[in-house]
Amino acid sequence: MKLHTQIFILLLIVISSFFSILLLAETNTSRHTIIAIISVSIIAIITSAIITIYFSKQIGGESKEDQIAIKNLKDRISTRTRDLEQSNAALEKSNADLEQFAYVASHDLKAPLRAISNLSTWIGEDVENPTERIQEYIDLMHGRILRMESLIDGILEFSRIGRKENNKLPVDLNKIVNDIAIPDNFELQCDSLPTIIGNKVRLEQVFTNLISNCIKHHDEDKGLIKITYEEKDYHVIRIADDGPGINPVFHKKVFQIFQTLKSKDDVECTGIGLTLVKKIMEENGGEINIESFAGHRETTIILKFPNHASHNSHIAQ
Repeated sequence: MKLHTQIFILLLIVISSFFSILLLAETNTSRHTIIAIISVSIIAIITSAIITIYFSKQIGGESKEDQIAIKNLKDRISTRTRDLEQSNAALEKSNADLEQFAYVASHDLKAPLRAISNLSTWIGEDVENPTERIQEYIDLMHGRILRMESLIDGILEFSRIGRKENNKLPVDLNKIVNDIAIPDNFELQCDSLPTIIGNKVRLEQVFTNLISNCIKHHDEDKGLIKITYEEKDYHVIRIADDGPGINPVFHKKVFQIFQTLKSKDDVECTGIGLTLVKKIMEENGGEINIESFAGHRETTIILKFPNHASHNSHIAQ
């Protein structure tokens, strides 16, 4: 029972007792009866007072427990805030370390590669009439050097994605696709594509990597690439080729860094391209998925970009 309810009952008993005594006095009730009624009233008042004091202490005790709970909650919030500040500081340090790594990788790691490349070129020039095998080894060395440089560039790009990229502007995807060089033995059919908000350089990487994969991994001398567009809550873009297809069991593997379905000696690649594309899409609130079926030719890459116009129209409604 609440404190104010107890006080109200106590006051009600006191007032009732007072008026009862006045009424009895006016009706010439016997003195013994009046004394008995007064005694009962006093007992009732004392009992109510005791109950009121008891409940007031109980309420006070609950308030104290609440205060302790609130204090504990504040302490936990303070601890979590401190943990978040420490995590942010650690993240900033990690980003600074990545910046340092980018500098080291772009200068110190590439310098020895350039020296090896120059050395192999000099060897090739100094050897008069090299045999077919010697020339094969020299070409192989050049190929490995180029792959290593591409690998370093890919790792650097992967480490930079999502950091301090605030220059997001309207980008016409038609222009990006039209600027990609397509070999004469491949045909590109493309729907009219939307203009989306994003980083132009990153979007160029997405389409360049995906279209070059369609060409690089094709198993025939000529091929067809189709790019279709559908506007929904997302901008849905499908890039399909008529190549050998990808078995569904490998759909997740191809997005893992350094993973390839063929030997790097069979198809010159680093295994970073699709990993970069996936990270770029996720950093921009988009998605990338693969659609293909075992035993069937054709692979379709499905890109979903945020549709800001659709989002704004939902808010307006």
